Amino acid sequence: MRMFFNTLVACVVLVSTSACNDSNSAKKESPKQAVERGIFLDKTDTGGSDTTVASTGNDTKTAGTAINDTTVVVTETTDAKAGGTDTKAGGTNESDRMAGGASAGGVMVGETDEAQVQLGPRPFYLVDDMSEGSLKTKLKSCEKGPFKRTDFSISHRGAPLQYADHTEVGYEAAIKMGAGIIECDVTVTKDNQLVCRHGDCDLAETTDILTRPELARKCTGQFKPFVPAHFDWLGFHGAVDATAKCCTTDFTLAELKTLRGKVDRGFNKSASTAQLYPMSEAAGYAQMGHVMSHADSIALFKKNGVKMIPEVKSASAFPKGLDHDGFRKLLIKAYVDAKVDPSDVFIQTFNKNDVLYLNKNEPAFAKNAALLMYGVEKKSKDDANKYMQDLYDEGIRTVAVFYPDLVSKDKDGKYSATKTLLAATKAKLDVIAWTVEYQTPSRGGDEIYNTLDVLAKNGAKGVFSNWPETVSYYASCMGLK
Repeated sequence: MRMFFNTLVACVVLVSTSACNDSNSAKKESPKQAVERGIFLDKTDTGGSDTTVASTGNDTKTAGTAINDTTVVVTETTDAKAGGTDTKAGGTNESDRMAGGASAGGVMVGETDEAQVQLGPRPFYLVDDMSEGSLKTKLKSCEKGPFKRTDFSISHRGAPLQYADHTEVGYEAAIKMGAGIIECDVTVTKDNQLVCRHGDCDLAETTDILTRPELARKCTGQFKPFVPAHFDWLGFHGAVDATAKCCTTDFTLAELKTLRGKVDRGFNKSASTAQLYPMSEAAGYAQMGHVMSHADSIALFKKNGVKMIPEVKSASAFPKGLDHDGFRKLLIKAYVDAKVDPSDVFIQTFNKNDVLYLNKNEPAFAKNAALLMYGVEKKSKDDANKYMQDLYDEGIRTVAVFYPDLVSKDKDGKYSATKTLLAATKAKLDVIAWTVEYQTPSRGGDEIYNTLDVLAKNGAKGVFSNWPETVSYYASCMGLK
């Protein structure tokens, strides 16, 4: 990785020479345009002046000015291929190429005894984007780090702003960005094995399965193309959307692990071919990585010293011989067999009965169990207090709540804790918030960092993010564990 980084820095310094420019043309664009369209610019100190390295898609890019300057000069170089193996940036496989870290070429800006943490430019950009005030001043003062891994920074499915959900490359990026806890949404396969997928029937949207005829034909609902509205001898027929439904229970674990991930952007209801059905980026990191088994995620997280936050998914159907109770037992057995300390596992679920099951049958794993919820902001303070106190009395100890239910913004632009957040802390419930930076990086620095500040100051234990470095920056700056 260090050789790769040094090579990129050399290219920045030599940007006007043929060593990096070759036959390619330079472009100028504002830093905001670069960041918002997905070029993640990484800052590094080179003798007193900032330079940046940018990367997007399948191209490697170098940039000649700092992210907070008025323009960024970007010089593009194309991939190099050698005998069918992508040799871009000196890497011989996906893991090597991804080793650039959090922002596709990340720069290590701080380290702790247990982990090296790499932050790309996005948090710096967001802080620069903030309105003037004490919070911005504080965050600006932390630009030089050090940055560290913290449990306050929770990875939501890896780093899905740029990498496909639940793939090794997404998880590795999250680890490098300082996430202390990483999520695997757990579903089950045809052969009763556990696998990391956000939904048990989302394979058509989140993997390349529709381009694999030998597997696509096994899907519960095979691809059907869009049919436009038309007349025939029977009369008028309205348009029919394209559909496909491919579930984890349609396949064995061995089959699923051959699939490549795609960044989830939903599906194209007007698709005329299977290849056009997933609404995903067409190139670059969006199609890197493979589907991971739950066991493989545990091994990766243990190796890197991060904690684990599996979500017990509600299956649309279980394979023969398994039910939800058996599913829960398989989940616990996986951690026991891997000799994972229960204190490092934060099981989450939307099903209150799952938490109550753990309380009764697996008390060691119940201590960190969280009940997921959203849309729970109440009309009155009394209603909110009663709701949260009732949960505590039933045996719930942690709630994981959609963050707009926890933080509000008034007409003057001031952010504050909602009745729900105040009631949860009053009831002595631990609070986790989900999910900032969800899917598209469209929210500005004021919303993101004021939200994190309100959550932290009102006792939230952690915040999920689709781009963990954003939360890691705040947590390190504020000294959160």
